[in-house]
Amino acid sequence: MSFKLLKTKKLILSALIFSAVGSVCAQKQSLGPLEFISSNNLSQTTSIVDHPSNSFVELDFSLTQGESWDTKDQANNMVLNCINGSFITGFETSNIVIQTVGRSYFSEAIIYFSDSSQGSNGIEFAVGAGNNNSGTYSFSTNSLLDISDTGNPDVESLGDNKFFLQFYEVTDDIPNGIDARFTGGKLKVWGVDLETTPNCPFVAAVAEADISVEYNSDKNNGIFVGDHLAFEITGTNNSANTAINVLVENSLSESLQFIDISCDNGFSTTDATTAQLIALGDVAANSSFICTTTAEVLDLNDINASVNVTSDNDSDLSNNSMTLVIMAAAQAVPVSNWFMLSVLFLLLIASGLYVRKSR
Repeated sequence: MSFKLLKTKKLILSALIFSAVGSVCAQKQSLGPLEFISSNNLSQTTSIVDHPSNSFVELDFSLTQGESWDTKDQANNMVLNCINGSFITGFETSNIVIQTVGRSYFSEAIIYFSDSSQGSNGIEFAVGAGNNNSGTYSFSTNSLLDISDTGNPDVESLGDNKFFLQFYEVTDDIPNGIDARFTGGKLKVWGVDLETTPNCPFVAAVAEADISVEYNSDKNNGIFVGDHLAFEITGTNNSANTAINVLVENSLSESLQFIDISCDNGFSTTDATTAQLIALGDVAANSSFICTTTAEVLDLNDINASVNVTSDNDSDLSNNSMTLVIMAAAQAVPVSNWFMLSVLFLLLIASGLYVRKSR
């Protein structure tokens, strides 16, 4: 069966169906050209806050099929915590293939996005909205569907920052059976501070890397106030996989005044705040990077300096941190300070270290 979809703005917006589970009849119905079905009577005069998206999560149905079983909140439905973050703001689809079973329509296969309460304050996303046909078909939005543009609020997470998605049917044509399957293509979920959860079946597992760190100073004793110290950080990716999003955290004690830091990837700064957390990007397999921090000794207290290197795909943190402790610095005495020299001379005599030369 083949047919042509109208690629109008109205049809694109109809892919967002606002939460209305309770109002759906048990009998077969056609959604027709309706853009929204709403049962919570949100006032359209309410000001909708548009939260600028800064991240997305991509769900790939070629990795695992999404199964649409029964009506919302039934025991057979797939309910997954695949996404964490602050807000879900929109969707994009790319060649998502839906296969219906029996008399089920494409428009009836719903993916519901909500906070962890999984209540009625989420958003229903019908990939095949407006298409009341059965069979196999591929759907693409070709653009971002912004939730706030439709007069609906973005989906906001609770304090746990967890989102849940649930696959279900508007009308359950096959009780306790699968009505539709999502068998291919990608769904990009946009939002604020979004990230995938480790066990989401629609996201390919990231190969593990192993970052280790070595930390050294060019001087470990005989330090004077006013001296400059150089701290060298060597981070090594000991694995055959790329280390993703490598971050270097620096910490210097108050006995040191930060001067600058530079890395062999070209990064450098003289700003102490910027130097505290450096994003080096990805580090290739079996490769290393070096960053050197320069600081000035301010006082006679013990000196502490530490470094921590992390990667998004390094779960073994046992070799990611090091701390250096340098004993209290000695005070340099100007030669012109005769009083201090006299005190030192008397101390030498008292300790028996001064021996008068005999004739």
